[in-house]
Amino acid sequence: MDYNKFEDRISDWIENSMDIKERNEFEKFLKDNPQYQTKIDSVRTAIAAMNNAPTLKVSENFEKNRETVSQDEIASMQKEIQDKGKDLEFLAGKIQQAQEETAQRIFAESGPSMQKII
Repeated sequence: MDYNKFEDRISDWIENSMDIKERNEFEKFLKDNPQYQTKIDSVRTAIAAMNNAPTLKVSENFEKNRETVSQDEIASMQKEIQDKGKDLEFLAGKIQQAQEETAQRIFAESGPSMQKII
């Protein structure tokens, strides 16, 4: 497994949606490359943030009026949903970046004593 495949499969591993062979391959890669644990932690945090994000509610009258909703209104709603998704992706990226920077700063500040432990 290479890093790109590892990165593509992180959420599958977190959500336990891999078969045994894939899971073993993934875990072996992680064991051989422990520096990527922070990436897993970042994805876990992003998933938790998305799961805890407020849900977008449609109007109570939406089901009653869905036949009368114009194409422009549908397009507007779809754009709003896409924008919210982009916002979540942006926030997840910021969270991941902050985690990586914090881990690097802690590693740099702890110096040789931490490096010996690792």
